[in-house]
Amino acid sequence: MISFPIFKFLLLISASFLVKASEKPSPFENTLDDLIEEEDNVLVLTKDNFKSAIENNTLVLVYFYVPWCEACKDLACQFAKAATKLKENKSEFKLGKVDASIHTELVATYKVCSYPTMKFFINGKPYEYEGSNDLASFLAWLEEKIEPPVKEITSADELKKFRDSAEITAVAYFRDKNSADATKYLELMPLFDVPSAVIYDSAVAKGANIEDNNILLRSPGGKATFSTLKKNKL
Repeated sequence: MISFPIFKFLLLISASFLVKASEKPSPFENTLDDLIEEEDNVLVLTKDNFKSAIENNTLVLVYFYVPWCEACKDLACQFAKAATKLKENKSEFKLGKVDASIHTELVATYKVCSYPTMKFFINGKPYEYEGSNDLASFLAWLEEKIEPPVKEITSADELKKFRDSAEITAVAYFRDKNSADATKYLELMPLFDVPSAVIYDSAVAKGANIEDNNILLRSPGGKATFSTLKKNKL
């Protein structure tokens, strides 16, 4: 495990995030006042409403299609079923679609090269969808994204269970849950495929040997203390 100050960690993952979200933001005007049409509970996205859709919904999964693509037609059925299920559950997660044969500007902006292609947007930032296209996989993936991305740990037993749940985990401790570092940690960690948790209880943190404003990374490589590592080895 590697333990080090949260500020240094946030600098590292912030740099990584800039690379991961390297696609250029949409250049189209925000038309929030326009009502976005829906088909089978799926948002019908165009160059005129796309920007407002992804920026005013926290989580949006969008698929780009062309009408003559058979695989796109199969995906459309699963997408509609998933969208209906999400609506029934009053989920804030939105599903949308873009006709790539019409809205070529969006295709170019998000570098869509084949069909169907899916993009996942978190607060307007695009990421690749890496799940399967069947309904069960859709819903499982969406449920995972909807759950609190950073788990709050309140006991030693809970911490052990969390650490044992994956080979690589990240656990941070903040005495002040409203601090700038705590806020930034909660904002950035959901963007990475690493199970993440946070501790606010000093007793739990003490038992785990995590100091205030520090993060403990567990990996298959074993244990190491960040402060003992040379800067040029980071």
